[in-house]
Amino acid sequence: MHPLFLIDGRPVIAWRLAFALACLASTAAAAWCAPARGLSRREAVFAWPWALVGGIAGGRLYAILVDPSASTFTLMQGLSVQGGILGATAALALYLRLGGQAVLPMLDVLAPGTALAQAILRAGCLL
Repeated sequence: MHPLFLIDGRPVIAWRLAFALACLASTAAAAWCAPARGLSRREAVFAWPWALVGGIAGGRLYAILVDPSASTFTLMQGLSVQGGILGATAALALYLRLGGQAVLPMLDVLAPGTALAQAILRAGCLL
């Protein structure tokens, strides 16, 4: 991870900045897409943290299952896209089912933001 610049003497790491931008952009995209599927913007914004936590956990778990030597825990390193998508979907399904909401319309709302987040994070990986 390479620092892009310093703020108050602390390095700003490219991938972490990309992660923050991806979270903001994907949440905004979900809020923008929600009314088209008959959901409130609030529902989409409140579902997104579940997808985020499930995605990080799933990405890390999948990376460890594929490469057991990567079991040393370092936050936000060694994540897998496939595991992230599976973990986020499972966490969202759990959240929505517990809340009595339909799963598929919410997945439709979150899909564009997920693609946008993936594109931003890929760019962050290359910086």
